[in-house]
Amino acid sequence: PMARPRLPRHPPSDTLRTDRRHCRSYLRRIYKMTARICALVCLAAATASAAVSRDAPSAFQFTFRPLASRVAKNLRHTLPRHFAIQEAATAEKTSTGFLDRIFTKSGSGVTEDEAAAIEAEVGMPHPGETPYKGFVSPVEVKTVRDEWVAAVESLDPEKIVALYSADAALPGALLGTVDTVEIGARQCRTSILEYFKVFCNKAAIKPAFPPEVTMDDLIQLDKGSVAYNGYYDFYFTEKDGRQLKAHAKFTYVYRRNPQTGKLEIALHNSGLTPQGLVELESPEKPITPAEVKEARDAWIAAVRTLDPDTVVAQYSADASLPGNLLGTVDTMETKRRQSPSTIREYFVGFLNKEKIKPAFPPEVTQADIIPVGPGMVAYNGYYDFYFWEHDGRHLKAHAKFTYIYRRNPET
Repeated sequence: PMARPRLPRHPPSDTLRTDRRHCRSYLRRIYKMTARICALVCLAAATASAAVSRDAPSAFQFTFRPLASRVAKNLRHTLPRHFAIQEAATAEKTSTGFLDRIFTKSGSGVTEDEAAAIEAEVGMPHPGETPYKGFVSPVEVKTVRDEWVAAVESLDPEKIVALYSADAALPGALLGTVDTVEIGARQCRTSILEYFKVFCNKAAIKPAFPPEVTMDDLIQLDKGSVAYNGYYDFYFTEKDGRQLKAHAKFTYVYRRNPQTGKLEIALHNSGLTPQGLVELESPEKPITPAEVKEARDAWIAAVRTLDPDTVVAQYSADASLPGNLLGTVDTMETKRRQSPSTIREYFVGFLNKEKIKPAFPPEVTQADIIPVGPGMVAYNGYYDFYFWEHDGRHLKAHAKFTYIYRRNPET
């Protein structure tokens, strides 16, 4: 018999190829949707069974165990991992999440071993335990972060260093904001303390972190470690009164101490952003100890001249805020002297001596002065006066003082 001639094979048309691809795509979508619907149905069934389990715990255990395994598999294959973690965080905060009702031990008849097996299969933190069965929660990170902020604001280096890990095998490490390549990472509490002694040598420091810590801010490294990073600012008040602002970025790696269960700083990396360190404009330059000493010594020199007018010239002549004097030898009846004329009247009597020598403390330090307002500062302490009377007697007066100095805006 004659063989049937073989026809040449032609590749399928582009249209047919496109149709096949579309069919495969539709089938995949249908499969995924079906799998997710099955997972949700299983979850609903498990939730309903949990309610029934109060009356029939043994029957619930019999039906729940295989069901929990199926739920876990469907969750693992159909729901994104981050969705499961977010549900865990919500369940811990509200204690009413459906995952919490299913997976917690209370009221479900699931043993701890079974719960651990479910957790391992799902691959997510266990929401029914705190903190996340070993995982680090945002609340924990915010707590230890705020402790660090409070320690920095106290300007106590010892308090700050106590928050860093002291584990000999894995000590806390610091890459400081102002450290250099030559210094490298500080990997022991001694070198970290050395850094913060310099860092805290300010009149005041205020760190400014983001107000809240969320799951999006954290990277879970393992069940006991987490990385927290972002941007923060530091507001510095120098001892000379200058105010600075530092823009920086940070990374903290927190590790749970296995003995105490508390988070400790395993790594702290901080660096300035391109904005760097800027000096803030102050509407009024603060008064320095050197300025106070200069004004005080001018008053001493004026008193030693025994000239009332020279002394009165040291007091404010501003009509709205005139200089005030509560004299050493004044009484309640005399009241406060609030004008140059009444102040002069006082010094006419006070300076009626052969010689007067005031004796103040030799230096004026920052601890001796108190800012009381814009361009104003209080200076107080104890001083002595040595008087030589016209009749030859020598007297010594022990007294205490308070001066309030105000900068003249014109001079």
